[in-house]
Amino acid sequence: MSTTSHQPEKQANEVIEDLQAMGAAVRNGAHEKLGQLRGSASEYCEQGLGKLRHAKHNAGQFVAGLPIKSVLIAAVVGFLLGCLWPRR
Repeated sequence: MSTTSHQPEKQANEVIEDLQAMGAAVRNGAHEKLGQLRGSASEYCEQGLGKLRHAKHNAGQFVAGLPIKSVLIAAVVGFLLGCLWPRR
């Protein structure tokens, strides 16, 4: 009789152990994916910063090469933004 009464307890303990093992596997998989995503995000960030630096350099060269045209473009953009911006 005592072996029969311990059978459900033993099964319950096995289920708990299985669930804990599954939880650990899911946690480890999630940590691995998170590390991969961090690496990808870091790479994209570096690429974006590189493109931003390149655009800044190109804009500086354009302004240095054509200063009057650059000032006129800035004035037109400012005028258009002023016209489109809502006034109070």
